[in-house]
Amino acid sequence: MRTCISCFEKSMTIVDALCPTCTHPQQEGKELKLLHLRLKIALRSAATNGSARDVPAVPRSVLRWLAR
Repeated sequence: MRTCISCFEKSMTIVDALCPTCTHPQQEGKELKLLHLRLKIALRSAATNGSARDVPAVPRSVLRWLAR
């Protein structure tokens, strides 16, 4: 959850551009960039370490990343 910089409510998710309480536009945060980078690294490591026959539906590195 994110905190609105205008009304300081914690009702926003990471992907919200407007606060649902006060409809104040938010600055672009580092959270999405950080999540995107972590997902890219997790998918890259899953693609290079796995073999073709025993690849699970969701790579283990992605599951570990989501569990954090």
